[in-house]
Amino acid sequence: MKLERLPPDSGMTVGTRVMTSGDGGQLPADLPVGTIVSVGADGVWVKPISDIDTLSYVQVINADIDQTLVNGDISPAAK
Repeated sequence: MKLERLPPDSGMTVGTRVMTSGDGGQLPADLPVGTIVSVGADGVWVKPISDIDTLSYVQVINADIDQTLVNGDISPAAK
């Protein structure tokens, strides 16, 4: 997996564990995601902690589509 919005000169190094931050309130902090396997001009790449080929359920969050995922405002719209 590629870490997006993270420049190669961010100080990340191969072998560093990647964890959720908890920022935004969508996921709790400190859930293990994977380990950095490559840092270079093409970005920072992470080997997932789970075997993606064996997953049966995945939740994808795209904040560019739904801003409520960023601000946590999931209350019903006023009528």
